[in-house]
Amino acid sequence: TISLAAPVAPQVLSPENGYITNMSRIDIEVQSEPGLDVLLDINGTEMQWQPVNATGRLVFDVSLVEGDNVILTKARNRSGEGEYSASVVITLDTSLPSQPIGLTAVSSSNGQIRLQWSIDTQAEYTGFNLYRSESVFDDIASAIKVNNDVITSATFNDVLFEDGTYYYRVTSVNDLNTESELSSSVSVVADSTPPMAELIEYTIDGAFDSDTQTYGQGVLNIVLTVNEPLITTPFLSIAPENGAPISVSLVLVAGEEQQYQGALLLDENVRSGLAYAVFSGRDRYGNRGTNISVGEQINI
Repeated sequence: TISLAAPVAPQVLSPENGYITNMSRIDIEVQSEPGLDVLLDINGTEMQWQPVNATGRLVFDVSLVEGDNVILTKARNRSGEGEYSASVVITLDTSLPSQPIGLTAVSSSNGQIRLQWSIDTQAEYTGFNLYRSESVFDDIASAIKVNNDVITSATFNDVLFEDGTYYYRVTSVNDLNTESELSSSVSVVADSTPPMAELIEYTIDGAFDSDTQTYGQGVLNIVLTVNEPLITTPFLSIAPENGAPISVSLVLVAGEEQQYQGALLLDENVRSGLAYAVFSGRDRYGNRGTNISVGEQINI
């Protein structure tokens, strides 16, 4: 009678020794001789024997504990059990990276938002994820991730196509793709709508023909009303047809945020006929507007 030799130890194909993961359940793929049974031991606890199929491979679904997990395998045949394989160590690391701090957001023209934050320079991280919502949020499931790829610097430029108030929070990500807790929240107003002159009103200390609505010689008083507060005094000129434009020096009306006044002298040097107001202003977000709703034309 020829005795059957004990089987050689199976080989762990994946993951490899020294593998680090943040997943508490993983698949361990083992290779052995078809027709044998294989047992897997994790941290001294033996799992059930599993038969090896014709491919010589089988997969164990394993739960890991935090820290190092020692994996051993052995096979058996009719003659008995073989020796354990060399150990494979798999490390479970679910620790969170440090969360970013000091998140700020600054709005500029055309709906652009400039975001910046800080991170502990000693912390281990590979990048950041940025989240946005139209309301306050406490978890990432309630927000939209702004970036497709991990952000590798502590700055990001977001562009919004709808005006409104938005809320942002950021996380750091380590090399296992584990995210930190959310940073503190910051809110910002996105504005891509340029300002406009809603109304330009004219009165004159001098000659005026009410039938033709024509302004004659005298001091032309001008009141300009805009649709939103501006970052600085707007530009305004009156340009007669075929004549040189006349710049109007404006000052903010006392007690008002959106109304300016100025005056210019209409004398014999000003060309008669139809004249056009030319307006330019920037809102507090940097959007530049030139449209005039009412009062763009005046007869001189």
